[in-house]
Amino acid sequence: ELVAIYKHDRKLYIYNEKYHFSYDGYDIEAFLSNNKIICHDYKAWSKEFSFDCEMDVMLASYLVSPSDASYDLDKLSIKYLDTEFSPEHGAQLIFELYRLLLAELDKIGAISTLREIEIPPARVLASMELEGFKVDVNGLASYAEELSSMAEDYQSRIYMLAGEEFNINSPKQ
Repeated sequence: ELVAIYKHDRKLYIYNEKYHFSYDGYDIEAFLSNNKIICHDYKAWSKEFSFDCEMDVMLASYLVSPSDASYDLDKLSIKYLDTEFSPEHGAQLIFELYRLLLAELDKIGAISTLREIEIPPARVLASMELEGFKVDVNGLASYAEELSSMAEDYQSRIYMLAGEEFNINSPKQ
């Protein structure tokens, strides 16, 4: 069964065609484990919960309209549903966005792209954000020096070719 979820503060809102309720605790994973979850921003969900999302309306909206400036739920609600966003109706709006965006993804042949390419890395990215990863600090510093030296060389060449010094960063020159 498909269930849309939305979290606001410490409350979960859950919606499908049969019920709509809120939940103040986080012991809900057993309930959700028997359902297919629709969410907004699966990567953020992955940091708190272990269940998988069947559909992420944020990623789906990106595939449908990749040039949009924002994929926040309030913006998606206005753009696709012509509805003002409110947290107590967040799960219902996610469910409605799911229906609409699934049809749009089907039209452009991008359902498999969402399910096979976009959604799987979300949990890995969330884990990387939580755990972090090792960085070779000395290697980065060395590379920064190398890039700085290259920039100085290019700057000198530009001045030589131009016959004078000028503000290279100025778009008017």
